[in-house]
Amino acid sequence: MTTIRKIRIADKYIPWLLFAGTIAIYFPAVYFSVDIFDDTSYVNRLFLSDLSELDIRDYLFSPVLGLSSPLVMFSFLLDRLIWKPEILANGMHFTNILCHAAGTVVFYRICRKLTVRILGSSKTFRLKLSPCWSAITVIFWAFHPQRVESVVWISERKDVLLTLFFFCSISFFIDSYRKSKISLAAIVLFVASLAVKPMLLTMPAILWVWMKTESGKFFSKRNIVQLIPYCVICSGLLFFYIFFRNITPFAADCGTVFFRLKIIFWNIANYFRSAVVPTELMPFYPFYSPAYYSLFPAFIFPVCVCVLAIAGRKTYAVKNIILPVLLLFPVTLLPVCGIHRIGNVDWADRYNIIPSLFLLFPAIFLMNYWGRKYVVWQKYTVLGCVCYALFLISTTISYLPCWKSLSTVKFASTADIPNPNYRIMFLHAMTAFLNNDFVSTAEISAKISENSVCTPYDKKMIRVYHTGIIGLLQSAGNSPDAGGKTLTKLLLSEDIRYCARISSEFVDIAVAASVYWNLHKKDIATAIKLYETAAAYSRSDYGGQIMQIQAAFLKNDFVRAQQILSDLQKKIPDSNVVAALKKQLDVLQSQNQKKQYEK
Repeated sequence: MTTIRKIRIADKYIPWLLFAGTIAIYFPAVYFSVDIFDDTSYVNRLFLSDLSELDIRDYLFSPVLGLSSPLVMFSFLLDRLIWKPEILANGMHFTNILCHAAGTVVFYRICRKLTVRILGSSKTFRLKLSPCWSAITVIFWAFHPQRVESVVWISERKDVLLTLFFFCSISFFIDSYRKSKISLAAIVLFVASLAVKPMLLTMPAILWVWMKTESGKFFSKRNIVQLIPYCVICSGLLFFYIFFRNITPFAADCGTVFFRLKIIFWNIANYFRSAVVPTELMPFYPFYSPAYYSLFPAFIFPVCVCVLAIAGRKTYAVKNIILPVLLLFPVTLLPVCGIHRIGNVDWADRYNIIPSLFLLFPAIFLMNYWGRKYVVWQKYTVLGCVCYALFLISTTISYLPCWKSLSTVKFASTADIPNPNYRIMFLHAMTAFLNNDFVSTAEISAKISENSVCTPYDKKMIRVYHTGIIGLLQSAGNSPDAGGKTLTKLLLSEDIRYCARISSEFVDIAVAASVYWNLHKKDIATAIKLYETAAAYSRSDYGGQIMQIQAAFLKNDFVRAQQILSDLQKKIPDSNVVAALKKQLDVLQSQNQKKQYEK
């Protein structure tokens, strides 16, 4: 009776301690600004526009950075209504922290509900996590350095909301499954998670594996009936994306299908490694690619699976719990960035939350099982878990200050930049270049060193940047021939995909300079090729379509130019750029007709 009373007390107070601890750990993020990469893509309109003039429908449902997240945008709108304008950034950060803290509480409840069937010496028994083990599990997840970016980066509200809805949905599903009922609340919360981010398209697979651990059967009438609503919803969403959004799993800008499969394989393995040992604490996308990075991490995941498969042939826990969950781990990663960029170089962000659970639960349950089976190891196991949890908490705390320094950097033309992050310095250099301040551009560029980064991808990106900026400076200075040759060679190589990452203007400016030089040399074929190649990589609004129009002009393909221009005019009817292109098209057509008449 005493033990039951202690468990009840623990279940009452531990969630509150976890909630308060999560807020305390992440609270420094409240004072951060919103000047971090794509934050402004999500919140700029809230800061700059009058809500009475805001097109709510367009704001909620228009894709942002290629992803439709109506519930995320709605949550930002609520922030605008709740917080005063002068503390809106602080309030949005605090909302992120509250969502994450709420998720830790629901996650604790899930841990207390989960059971795993273990084959003992004489009978099958169920292994359930105690309050202590559940708290350890939640600490591993909540304070892991991979969580930091999701919590302290405003635009990653989608991660914390997705996880909160996911946990609530799973909690309701577990209760209803054990009562042989279908939970409407679980289905509604699942739909809400898809309105945040389509990552949970793999929910049926996740539930299928959980029902196997619960019932011991992969296929049964009960399990199939439970999965039908989720499969129907996922199929409907896929149908909508493919046929109404014209999205295909393999976009055309990142190489062949085989190359993408290599990237997928590498990223799965590297995510597996970095989720266990977070040695790369960088607040940015990893942008890993097997073409430019050691393939060593790619061996870790398959080797672990093979070792467990060989060593666990006769071990029920490994064969029926650990291996199915690990094999499902790649499946959970498939729609990480939505369903339209699978296999991209930045395909497996290190801070996605759901896949980490598929590494965490097998490890926790296995350690708990060993602790019960081999009593002598119980104290050592708990001690090891506590030490590792403290390591995660300490690295998370040490991880936060870099966000403070990063978020306080303003995009201005200055050569004195205290922040060492090379991506921010790219933006400073490009700002200076756009202001025709070539001296500051050169000075800032000289400070961007390969020695400041550790991954081969980042080193490669810096090398490409230096090549491109030298070409731009030469084109704008006294060496247009050298600059034209440098930029043409760079833009017609595979390195153009790195150029697109440097800044939204980099590709457009480089293309304009190199095309001008090639036209000066009367090499029209190369100029056309430059426009057509760079059109897929332009990151400015409608830049790709404008390049396609310019290529059509050079090829005298006025029909094609008119088609693209008409489409562009529908999107931005009052644009001066469209008006200038239309005027240019009229002039070219008139000149062409005059030449034909003369002939």
